[in-house]
Amino acid sequence: MENKYGCKPGEKKINGRCMTQIGQIGIDSAHVIITDPIYLSRNDYNKVSRELDNKGSPPYMSKEDEYVVSQTGYGDGIYPVYAEMKEGRVSQIVIDTGTQGS
Repeated sequence: MENKYGCKPGEKKINGRCMTQIGQIGIDSAHVIITDPIYLSRNDYNKVSRELDNKGSPPYMSKEDEYVVSQTGYGDGIYPVYAEMKEGRVSQIVIDTGTQGS
């Protein structure tokens, strides 16, 4: 059975796609970084902080293509994370930084 947006129960339509909330992310720096965990030991906070200072306002990709940085819509807060699922696999992730953090 579909809800009024044409999505399955528990899903939300975002950018025309039915997505499921898979969690939330806490932001305390008004920025979010997406990376592969293999790079965590190489991308320490100081390195990322220097790149933020040198590059100015995100969004941008690191020069080594190891991570992507974006500012949030409303600064610090807790933002919902949604996934679009296809055949039981994640096909798209959305961090909804356009809503007011809580």
